[in-house]
Amino acid sequence: MRRLDAQPKLPFPTRKLKLEGGGSVVEYVIPDDEKAEVLKILYPFTPVPDLDDVLFDLHEEKNFRVGDYLVIYEDGFNLIVSPYYASSGGSAMDWMPAREKA
Repeated sequence: MRRLDAQPKLPFPTRKLKLEGGGSVVEYVIPDDEKAEVLKILYPFTPVPDLDDVLFDLHEEKNFRVGDYLVIYEDGFNLIVSPYYASSGGSAMDWMPAREKA
């Protein structure tokens, strides 16, 4: 059943992203030349990071380049998530300042 408050899907092709714990979600295939604009639209905080910024995924406990983010459609919402989402589930809510390697 479709949620009444569901967000419309984005105008990009999609593919299935298999999750390590089982199951899958819909992942958008966003062209590199549109990633900055999509980030501005979906990123839930200000300031919006630059694509070349490096942040830390709290769930995966690893740094990543912001431009490597993924966008998924799950439970009626377009969500910006970590490139490690399939293994640990980190969304933009779980992004922190980059950590230095120990």
